[in-house]
Formats: sequence, C-alpha cells, structure tokens
Amino acid sequence: MFNSLLRISGLETTNKKEGFCTTDVRAIVEDVVDLYHPLAEERDITLSSELDAVTMLADPNLLFQAVANVLDNAIKYSNEKCGHRTALYHSKSYRDCRERCGNWRG
Repeated sequence: MFNSLLRISGLETTNKKEGFCTTDVRAIVEDVVDLYHPLAEERDITLSSELDAVTMLADPNLLFQAVANVLDNAIKYSNEKCGHRTALYHSKSYRDCRERCGNWRG
C-alpha cells in the first residue's frame, strides 16, 4: 500500500505516465467483482454488475486497487443480506464507475 501511495504522489507531482497503457476497464472491474464474491457470500451479500465496454489510458494496477478499495469498503460497511451493484458506463464525454448498495437482490 505504501508503494501505491508513493506512486500516486509521483503521478500528481510529475507528468510521467509510467505504467500507463490502454486499459480494458471492464475486465478490471469484472476481476475485482469476481475477487470479492467469496467475501460477499460470507456476509450473505449479493454482488452484481452492469458493465459497458470501456478502454482508457490508465495504470491497470492502480485502477484495480482503487476499484477493489471501493468494493471492499462497500462490503465491509454494509448491512448483511443487502445487494451491491457495480456499474460502468461511458459516452463520448465521460466514463462513470458507480457502486450502489441497497436492500435488493439480483
């Protein structure tokens, strides 16, 4: 985690994009959702996703960590037996990744 913080700090203070490449964001989000399914099942939480195909210039490792952090916190701090939906949308002018929790299933 410390290395990630240093990496983010370096990106903010310089214009270096070392580690950046064209990244399949949907594949990363799918991997994170798959990784967190067992933790969600332990708490009787349903995970689902609605993902558009999105590619962008990004550091795939940092993106994975960011999405994992959001989903990890969402699962940890939600009530048992709720549902989480991770959504990824895009248009010509924006890319949007959302995590939603509710008392619904599916």
